[in-house]
Amino acid sequence: MQTNRTAPPPTILLPTSSIPGSCGTGFGQLTIHLVNQEDNNSTILDVFNKLTIANQPSGAPSATVSDQGGATPTGTYIFPCILAGTYKVSSSIYGSTSPCTITIPTSCVSINSGQYVSATFLVDWNSPSTKKPTQAGIYIPRALAHLLDKPAFVSGFFGSTAVYDDEFTTPNNGIPNLFNNTAECVDHPWFNPCKPVSAYNFVSDTIAGGSEWWTQFGANIAVGPGYSGVTDLRAACEDFVEAGFQVVGGANSTDCGDVALASRGNTAPSTYPHLNNNAKSIIFLIRNSIGRKQFGTILADTIDFLFGTPSSAGGGTVSFGPPPIPQIKYYTIFQTLPCVIGDGDNPNCWTLYTGGFTELEDPGYLYALAYSAFASSICGGQFEHQPDNYPFFCDPKFDTFAGNGESSTSVAAALPLFAKAAQLAAIDGLNVPVYTPVSQFIELNGWNLQQCTGSTCAPTQSSLVNTLDHGIEIGNDYWTVLNARQIPGYTPASSAYTPGGGDPNMIRRGFSETPGGFSPFTASDSWGVDVISQIYESLLHLNPLTSFGNAQVVDWQTTSHSSAYNPTMTCSSPATGPVKGCTVQLWHLRNDLAFQDGTPVTANDVAYTLLSYRDVPSAWFGGQVSSVSSATVLDCGTGQPCKTVQVVLAQQSPFSEIYVGTVPIIPEHIWEPICGPIVNNAIPSASSSQCADLSFDPLRQGILIGDGPWQCIVVPGHPNAGHVGGPCGEGCDFIPGTQCLSCGVICPGDKLLLSRYEQYSRCCPDDTSTSLYKLSWADKNNDG
Repeated sequence: MQTNRTAPPPTILLPTSSIPGSCGTGFGQLTIHLVNQEDNNSTILDVFNKLTIANQPSGAPSATVSDQGGATPTGTYIFPCILAGTYKVSSSIYGSTSPCTITIPTSCVSINSGQYVSATFLVDWNSPSTKKPTQAGIYIPRALAHLLDKPAFVSGFFGSTAVYDDEFTTPNNGIPNLFNNTAECVDHPWFNPCKPVSAYNFVSDTIAGGSEWWTQFGANIAVGPGYSGVTDLRAACEDFVEAGFQVVGGANSTDCGDVALASRGNTAPSTYPHLNNNAKSIIFLIRNSIGRKQFGTILADTIDFLFGTPSSAGGGTVSFGPPPIPQIKYYTIFQTLPCVIGDGDNPNCWTLYTGGFTELEDPGYLYALAYSAFASSICGGQFEHQPDNYPFFCDPKFDTFAGNGESSTSVAAALPLFAKAAQLAAIDGLNVPVYTPVSQFIELNGWNLQQCTGSTCAPTQSSLVNTLDHGIEIGNDYWTVLNARQIPGYTPASSAYTPGGGDPNMIRRGFSETPGGFSPFTASDSWGVDVISQIYESLLHLNPLTSFGNAQVVDWQTTSHSSAYNPTMTCSSPATGPVKGCTVQLWHLRNDLAFQDGTPVTANDVAYTLLSYRDVPSAWFGGQVSSVSSATVLDCGTGQPCKTVQVVLAQQSPFSEIYVGTVPIIPEHIWEPICGPIVNNAIPSASSSQCADLSFDPLRQGILIGDGPWQCIVVPGHPNAGHVGGPCGEGCDFIPGTQCLSCGVICPGDKLLLSRYEQYSRCCPDDTSTSLYKLSWADKNNDG
């Protein structure tokens, strides 16, 4: 649902016009009218954009102005009197790069002495994308949104434990909702007065599975309210028609009114007007997780109805896997990963998917998950087996604002730009947002030190850590697992609730899904990344009581770090290409760091981590380092400590410190033979190496080795018992000579056993040889 994009080169229209001015001899004045030539030559009305003029060739003097209309922009930029000469014009938001010549295309204009010069500047969307959405790509997501009555579904199914979303945002990330629910009213003039209840949802209905003749899939699993009624079904049908589909069996090829009316009642008609599916299928993969299973079922029922193959008659338009699979199926995360996430080299495995996302408290998620450069090579980016932008959303409009939000000077400056990006995502069909859960987590009371009285434990001591925005959610339980301690002698009401199952040295942690793997390069689910975060360690950690809006970072494996932006420096990265303006970071490592095999952690390991995550790229961490231009060690010569790394990043970002500082560090001596060596600040063989192979897992290879607080040691009774690096567990997948390939790296019922790493830099208060024990002498009250 995309078409090729060829952006015309930006240019000042020549000749410019001039009249006598009032600036005096040797000075002149310039007014620019800004036009987007990729948007039907419309005037750009943007309160955030700035234009800069810089004298050529020196760059000085220069001047920067905003739209003269201020909060009510007019598209006109008026510069103050400035020294006469030739000036290069650039935009802070839009694509304005062209050579400085005397013929078009040019980005330069002459300001003559004593003249008032007026010019029109034609600019583009600021995007690397070689594709853009088609009309079908815009209208099909709108049609799908009309199929789900979000307010009724969310309130009926979740009650107060979720809120419905009109944009791809969450309530806690600070991005304001700019989407106007009435914007689509022009497409459906019969709906009057037009007062939608939510985005692309005209009327709130109370239709549940089984209440109408075509809702059989929903009846089978007792889906409650959430189906759309006649009004939204008509609107959905009309949006499908705008996308190119036709009605058959009606009064004409656009007779959506009769299609919608056919949905009424409990008796199936022998025939009815419906959209023509052109003898093709929609491959719909529905996750088995609570909520997604239910709304996915509603969508499947409704699509089959609209296209004339209702579930009450066996279905058919929707195939729940490779066609034909007309009967509904639900999938685990492991079952969907190869097709949905891992199809970067062959994106034709699925049509619809009920996806879910974590980490959306970071406003930069819009850039990370939907920027065109991260859609593998589909629209001009770097090839990726598992792209972050797995829907392959390639939208130059969206890129313009998401990219500028990412490269803002502060979070506060980024939020309005991300808000515009989220609005455009809702208009142009990134996805169909449904709900944000209000997550609740249950922990055994035997770990809750808040009930301590001070005899054997104190309420001020740490144990359970409620991380802001995440609680103890999978992938975000680092602090709890690091600090968890049982209440001495605690006796629960039921023995089933005994902490550690009665073992005072055991922390039990359950997974609701099977991890797909534990490679820091190919892991793409929260459960695998959860284990990675326990075994590997990062340079920094976020204070768990702060989030991206007010982030406080802790030098965890570093003694110090710094960052400086150089606006005149040039560099290049996979995310940006060549740019002018780079950020230089310096990272200084602690001296007491060692991997679990005894090898010291050095600056070489940090540099290798950043470059390999960038160049494979890593499915989970690649986005965090996609702007890395280089990673260079500064003190690794003979006799030097090898503890300092210089990292250069393209452009600037309020998130770059956290992004680089929180990726897990991998040992170069283990991964270089697998991913390949560094050559000129790149790893040329990375993307074709075993590191990019989805079947390669360090647990199976016995190399799951980091320098984090927990280590993977082969358990007694297995070959190589005591070996650090794994496999470490009990169950089907850990019986010597077997592997339960049907369910991934580990299966339901298996146990993955991690042991405390005694030489961890922040372990252990009961081991006199550790740094933490020595530091604990300064903790007079023993409450730190």
